[in-house]
Order: sequence, then C-alpha cells, then structure tokens
Amino acid sequence: MVLYSLGVSLRELGIVFMIVNAITATSLVIAPLIAERIGNLRTMVYTHLLSNVFLILVPLAGSLMDSLAFLLLRQSVSQMDVPTRQAFMAQIFSDEERVPANAITNTARSVGSLPGPLIVGDLITQRLYSLPFIVSGSLKMMYDLTIYLMYRNRVRGDGAN
Repeated sequence: MVLYSLGVSLRELGIVFMIVNAITATSLVIAPLIAERIGNLRTMVYTHLLSNVFLILVPLAGSLMDSLAFLLLRQSVSQMDVPTRQAFMAQIFSDEERVPANAITNTARSVGSLPGPLIVGDLITQRLYSLPFIVSGSLKMMYDLTIYLMYRNRVRGDGAN
C-alpha cells in the first residue's frame, strides 16, 4: 500500500491495477520472443531478477510518479517467468517426470507464499510500509539465483539456455 500511503485514492489505485494487469498480460506475449533469443532459463531468471529490483525500488522511489514508474516497469517483466518456466520444465523433464515436477514446483510456490499476508499485515500495522517490498524482492532474487545455479547445466536442446 505504498501508493495508498502517498495519497492515491482507492479509485485511483483501481485504475493503476487495471493498467498493471494490462501490462502484465502484454508481457506474457513478449516472453516467448525473448526466450527465442536467450533461452527459457535465462528469460525466466533474468526477467524475474529485474522485476524484483523494480519491486524493491517501488517504495524507495521518493515520489508518487517514480513509484508508479517502478511498479509499471516491474509488471512489464514480472510474469515473463511463467510461460518460460513451463516451457523450461517441459524441456528438462521427461514426459513421465513432467507432471509431478510441475506439481511440486507449483505447490512449493503456493506454500511459500502462505505466511506473506500475515507478515505484511503486521509490518503495515507497524507503519513499516517499505519493508515488505524490500524483503520480498530480496527473497525472490535469492530464489531466482538458486534456480539458475541449480538448472543451468541441465538444459537439453538448443543451447540458448
């Protein structure tokens, strides 16, 4: 709610999030074009790393317009990891392994996000508005780097990854 704390009304936030969702949808279409050039793993990790740098910068920007700019920049790359992760999983796992691997990955992501709302709610009640952005962005960056280090040598096929 950093934007809300900067004096943006709930109606204006609704408009912001509508634009954010449109940008996110557009990025999903662009992700395969990037992956064709640099590979699925690199697209997945690099765009997500960049996204999390922008996430950390949202509350640190200093002005409403700069915060909005970083939020929009974040959303322009934040979900590019989704189609490329799915393609990457198909690339590195056999047909028999693919469904269980996707189930485990998606379950881990869901379970990992469970404590977030409780922690963020507590931080906001303590008026630590920036901390959730900084902590979550940093944790996600560690996740991205871990994924890259774990799988960079497991790529089959075109060698772009």
